[in-house]
Amino acid sequence: MPNFTLRYIFSLTIIALLVTGGYLLNGQVQKTQLGDSRVINIAGRQRMLSQKISKVSLEIQNTIDEAERNIYKKELEEAVALWERSHKGLQEWDEELGLPRKSSKAVKKLFVAVDPAFQRILEAAKSIVRELELGQNDTNVTAFVATVFSNEAIFLPGMDKIVFQYDEEAKTRVEKVRRIDFLLLWTVFLVLIAEGFFIFRPAVKKLEEVTEKKQAILAAIGDGFYAVDADSNILTMNQTAGKLIGCSPSECIGKKCYEVFDVKNEKGENISIKDRPVQIVLATGKKVSTTTTTTTTTTTYYYVRKDGTQFPVAITATPVILNNKIIGAIDIFRDITKDKEIDHAKSEFVSLASHQLRTPLTTISWYAEMVLKGDVGEIIPKQKKYLEEIYRGNKRMIELVNTLLDVSRLELGTFKMEPKPTDVVALAESVVDEQQPKIERKKLIITKSFDKNVPTFSTDPKFLHMVFQNLLANAVEYTPEGGKIEFGISLDKEKQILITVSDTGYGIPKNQQDKIFTKLFRADNVREKDTDGTGLGLYIVKSIIEQSGGKIWFESSARTAEGVQSGGEENKGSTFFVTLPLCGMKGEKGAIK
Repeated sequence: MPNFTLRYIFSLTIIALLVTGGYLLNGQVQKTQLGDSRVINIAGRQRMLSQKISKVSLEIQNTIDEAERNIYKKELEEAVALWERSHKGLQEWDEELGLPRKSSKAVKKLFVAVDPAFQRILEAAKSIVRELELGQNDTNVTAFVATVFSNEAIFLPGMDKIVFQYDEEAKTRVEKVRRIDFLLLWTVFLVLIAEGFFIFRPAVKKLEEVTEKKQAILAAIGDGFYAVDADSNILTMNQTAGKLIGCSPSECIGKKCYEVFDVKNEKGENISIKDRPVQIVLATGKKVSTTTTTTTTTTTYYYVRKDGTQFPVAITATPVILNNKIIGAIDIFRDITKDKEIDHAKSEFVSLASHQLRTPLTTISWYAEMVLKGDVGEIIPKQKKYLEEIYRGNKRMIELVNTLLDVSRLELGTFKMEPKPTDVVALAESVVDEQQPKIERKKLIITKSFDKNVPTFSTDPKFLHMVFQNLLANAVEYTPEGGKIEFGISLDKEKQILITVSDTGYGIPKNQQDKIFTKLFRADNVREKDTDGTGLGLYIVKSIIEQSGGKIWFESSARTAEGVQSGGEENKGSTFFVTLPLCGMKGEKGAIK
């Protein structure tokens, strides 16, 4: 084997060993720092726990109310238990507390100095607890509290010295390891210089070729693309993204993405930084995609160009994960102005078609009703049967047309909201009355839980009626005979109106729950049982609720295509939750853009 090859292999072996040693050393440093940090934190916490014991003891002494004393007694017991265990763990070893090793002799010596004060405080605190349990007089408690305070003045300075000693020892350990690490780095550096010509020169050339290929690939992507690190700094951006926002990639790289990409909603309101797709990805590690059509009620995002104009975008933000740690994110976006125009045109067409259909359908309904009443002469039973079928089918068509009109008006922004003071409980009662015939026919048991303290608030009653009517009608429709329905209205902890509608119906399959508010979607398990639904009701409900500043969500358990979902059972039903702000909805056109 030639000498060159031997030297090359030997140098690579040395580098590999040194790098491995450095890596292991750095890992040990991190582990040591983590352990030291934990020890210092717990030592510092001992100081705070001591102060808490003093504070709670004083509260017990000054409190007459028995219930409050019991609360403070529980706090004191918990604080004393943790304080005692941590005191022992800092001197010895406690895996559960995350204390990796025994203390040094210097630290133990400092602990010996504070231990008498610690023991006196500990015994006094425990005595306070015992006195409370035995119901003894307050004189003893006062004496024990005095003991706690007098010894705290000794304990706290002692703990300060211990924390300082821990910190100094940690710095010393880190410094020793850094020196070794520094020597390893210098050795590696010298080896690399000696053999750099044979090792790094070809690698640099290859790296340049790979970088050029990556840049060519990014430039060829038709959508906007940029990548950020874990701190939201832009690492790279393609030319398409720069053209879309009116800013060259070189100007943007290195800046925070939320400084370059200003995001607004369809109302022109700024989206808070924490609610933007890239920030959500960095915080949760989950992929985020926004809608590109009016199929769902997801908010449409708008990017603002450098000149102040804005355009709608479809965004797909994906986390970059290395070693189970989020190190950045990638945002791919495209201008969906044309898509929005197409959706708008479709909504206009549906609106126009629905308007044109409604007139002849209404005419059919009038004439069918006249014939059924005998206004044009007597009809035989067989004719009546067919006419009733025509009348019912026509009525369903009218309901479908009206529903399509509602959807198109919401999407086009022509459905004007007219809020006024509304008694939400009275409105709910009227909706229950409307559903009462079907409830009685199916022998359902409905329980109403309406809080009479819910105040009137400003809302459009026709919109809120649509929300109640859809939620309750679904519960009635998809609950088998003899089932139960619960309808509740109350105020939640945040003083918002909370509406709940629960049933013991068929439920929503877990694998289809993310689509339940999608336009024209109906779950598989109910399509088999009811073929007349439109799949538009919940879409309309969510649009109205979100336009009103509220929220809607649900809990459900039902079979999937593969069987009963994990932790769920068939026919356990669903519960829908709606919250509405007491400030009410604004008087404006409701639209989903």
